[in-house]
Amino acid sequence: MKQRIFVLRHGQDRDNVHGILNGTRDMPLTPLGKRQASKAGIRLKGKGITVVCASPQKRAKATAKLAMEKIGIPAGQLKLYSGLKERECGLLTGKYHKDIYAMSLKMFCCPNGIRIIETAPGAETLPALYCRAKKTLRKLKQDHPSQTLLLVTHGHTGMMLRAAYYNMGWRRAFAGNWQFKNATFFELSGKNPTTPYGK
Repeated sequence: MKQRIFVLRHGQDRDNVHGILNGTRDMPLTPLGKRQASKAGIRLKGKGITVVCASPQKRAKATAKLAMEKIGIPAGQLKLYSGLKERECGLLTGKYHKDIYAMSLKMFCCPNGIRIIETAPGAETLPALYCRAKKTLRKLKQDHPSQTLLLVTHGHTGMMLRAAYYNMGWRRAFAGNWQFKNATFFELSGKNPTTPYGK
């Protein structure tokens, strides 16, 4: 049996509400974020998920546990992977998006109009994040062969996992007119990338 992977972004957290770049900040879910996580679990029930892995950050762990409750997997079986944590944003961590866009930084412009910080002091570069995603997928394949996995992660990391799985290169992680919004998920399987669904 071939490994199947579903990738879920965490529910809304406090930084998301205020337009703050959270990166590795460890903010909890909002009440809406908790409801989003539970709804995602309901949509994922019946997908045959046998293993749930999450970023060690609060918002991802909380999302995973709420989804697991709906899927029917005990929260005690949650497995944490540091490779699923959000991108390190360096000196930009905790700053408002509007203030970041006003800075003279190297940005990568996506086809959907969103600008992604390519480099910043102390930040993990996009190529490095792509390499981390590749390494994490290899580790997951080794640890859980022939299983159906749910990976609970973050925006940039989830997009890089998708790009790494399909060998698209880091620039194409942000290609197309789709966004990996809070509590949406997609499947990694087959030859063609899928877009996020389930809000």
